[in-house]
Amino acid sequence: MKPLPLSFVESPDRKCTIYIFECGPFIKVGLTHDVLRRSKELLRLNPFDVRLAYYRTVHTSLAKKTEAAVHSALSQFKHRGEWFEIAAKDALPHLSEAWKTAKKAEGRMRSIRLKGGGQPGTVEAGNSVPLQKQGESA
Repeated sequence: MKPLPLSFVESPDRKCTIYIFECGPFIKVGLTHDVLRRSKELLRLNPFDVRLAYYRTVHTSLAKKTEAAVHSALSQFKHRGEWFEIAAKDALPHLSEAWKTAKKAEGRMRSIRLKGGGQPGTVEAGNSVPLQKQGESA
């Protein structure tokens, strides 16, 4: 897995969005700081219609852990890069499980940091968007 760009450098209050875009028979699972810009890029570079299926904005460290866990869980459906040949609705249970796993790992890491005298960090932003299908209310 290639390293994230410098714009994803972690800081205590840095957030990003983990997303799933549907494009024809494929989904793309990734991270961004600007979902609208990312959707425009995908529309421009892709022959299929693009639909934002799921998204959640959280601290960058948690988003990276969740993304890695989703990529691992969906490895049997991998097409190329961050593209998977699976419907978003079928990928959602994998994303939900990855989210739980990442949150547990983040909690353990925070606990380890606190034992060393650090301050607790916020795992989720107060204004995080619930994991949901676009157009549905939480």
